[in-house]
Amino acid sequence: MDTSEPLLVFATVQDGEWFTLTPTDGTAPFSQDAVDEIER
Repeated sequence: MDTSEPLLVFATVQDGEWFTLTPTDGTAPFSQDAVDEIER
């Protein structure tokens, strides 16, 4: 992941290796709105 913007990373560990939940849906831009949406 090469980004200059803060990200939320949704990851899981399997056999000692970290992976995003899916190859294309493992991150979201970090903002208070994004955090509030997840907490709902």
